[in-house]
Amino acid sequence: MPIDPATVIIDGQHVSKAALRDLLNELDSRILAPEVAADYAWFGTLNPDRIECYPRLISDSQLSLVNSSVMLTSFIAPWTKQINALTLHNNNSAGVGMTYAAMGLYTVAANGDLSLVARTDSDTSLMTATFTTYTRALSTTGGYPASYLMEYSQRYALGVLVTGATTVPSPRAKSTTGPLGAAMLPRIGGRTGTIHAALPAA
Repeated sequence: MPIDPATVIIDGQHVSKAALRDLLNELDSRILAPEVAADYAWFGTLNPDRIECYPRLISDSQLSLVNSSVMLTSFIAPWTKQINALTLHNNNSAGVGMTYAAMGLYTVAANGDLSLVARTDSDTSLMTATFTTYTRALSTTGGYPASYLMEYSQRYALGVLVTGATTVPSPRAKSTTGPLGAAMLPRIGGRTGTIHAALPAA
């Protein structure tokens, strides 16, 4: 019998290549990146509904933002996930007087270069209350997508920027091993110089 070029034979059954591709993509999206598998399994944060910068159970500190400086936390996506919003939790300092406040998602290249791939609009009500979780939708402002596909094993960085604050907010964070540990490659966090009026593209 003629062979359909759009199918493959598995255990004597003809299976469409499209169906097989969909199955492999689904399996790939459920496989944890080796770099993060142990941490996610240990801290019990295997929740396919979200991707976290790090397990919430080890969030033991807070970070005081600096006006006009993008604060960044680097992480590896443990699975493929379509997102349409970004979330952070403000801790014990409420922001006052902010003229700009936004979150952005950056890809991190092998050499450490960052590229903005998704962002929220500025919202000066962000982080204005203590011990409060804030979720903001992705924005198409500037040509960015309202929905973004995060890829399994890609390194990303979540960036937060405020300007004009008379009291800066303090989002929940994880303390590191100090400047030396934070500076080791690949970087796990950092901030830009105090030069930005809005989230930079790179």
